[in-house]
Amino acid sequence: MLFLRGADREHPEGDLSQGVAGIARVRLGQDSVLAVADLLQRSRACLLKCPYHCTMNLDRIKKSVGHRVHLVPPACRLDEYGRELAPIDDAWTIEDVTDAGVRIANPRTGHFTTLGNDHIHHFTSNPALSQNGVPHGFFVLNVQLFLQGLTVSVTPNGRPGERVAPAPPRIREAIVDIRFPADSRMQAKLNSLGYEIRWCLEPRVARLTELEGWELTLEPDGSGGYVSYRLKDRPADQLLVKRVIPPERA
Repeated sequence: MLFLRGADREHPEGDLSQGVAGIARVRLGQDSVLAVADLLQRSRACLLKCPYHCTMNLDRIKKSVGHRVHLVPPACRLDEYGRELAPIDDAWTIEDVTDAGVRIANPRTGHFTTLGNDHIHHFTSNPALSQNGVPHGFFVLNVQLFLQGLTVSVTPNGRPGERVAPAPPRIREAIVDIRFPADSRMQAKLNSLGYEIRWCLEPRVARLTELEGWELTLEPDGSGGYVSYRLKDRPADQLLVKRVIPPERA
């Protein structure tokens, strides 16, 4: 009995219908050589059809310096606490291409990074956006980019072009008294950073945060997470919120 082990990806193809990673058994005997050759050829065909097979043409990308590309999946934007922001499908500029990777930059945000050659699954043109003289295209990626502040980080995705959700930030709630912000010197610290703070009845928090420029006050907890603050009160609890001090009051 001869055992052949394929690549570590599922693919519905002939005897490998349970995945190329399955073990195909070929009983040696008459026509065994032809059977083995046939299995090897079909296994190779599976890999070429598999969406994980990288088809990036590095030489083609080297000729595309200066072109604009949209990333698939788009870069995920995070706020300072690691919470996901609304997506923006920016066009990135291909700045340099070497054997070590592809340097891209986002002219709108100022972010830049170098994608490893194995980060890019394939490059596709986008003629619809190439009418203004600047060629456009798509990078279908094997990774997800995250933008937080000035930092760009990457993590592998499950399939080419598949989005990866960010890990939710660790936020715990602390119940405090009305004097806590002043006594802990949190208020003085935030004032020095250009913020004002106030307590807000919980039913009004949505109005303040969505319409009036306020946000929940979150402070580092010393272990990589954050703390929000609640004041037990009647007729409703109050939450501590902050906003940048308006210029006319600065």
